[in-house]
Amino acid sequence: MATSFQFKSGFEPAVSHAEVGPVTRFLSFLARASEVARQRRALMQLGDEALKDFGASRADAWQEGGRPWWDLPER
Repeated sequence: MATSFQFKSGFEPAVSHAEVGPVTRFLSFLARASEVARQRRALMQLGDEALKDFGASRADAWQEGGRPWWDLPER
């Protein structure tokens, strides 16, 4: 049975995990991990003034940016 997916913001499938197989869950995880890794790289590129705008320091950016790609924040 073929299932179509409509992704919400943040790469979350529009169906529950109980309705999809392990391959689909893994691909969803990889898509989310890729997006988080991209955001972490972008965070490390921000200047000190931009970081200060939302209360982060250069050390905070490096700490977050240095996390492994598979280490995702809780939803």
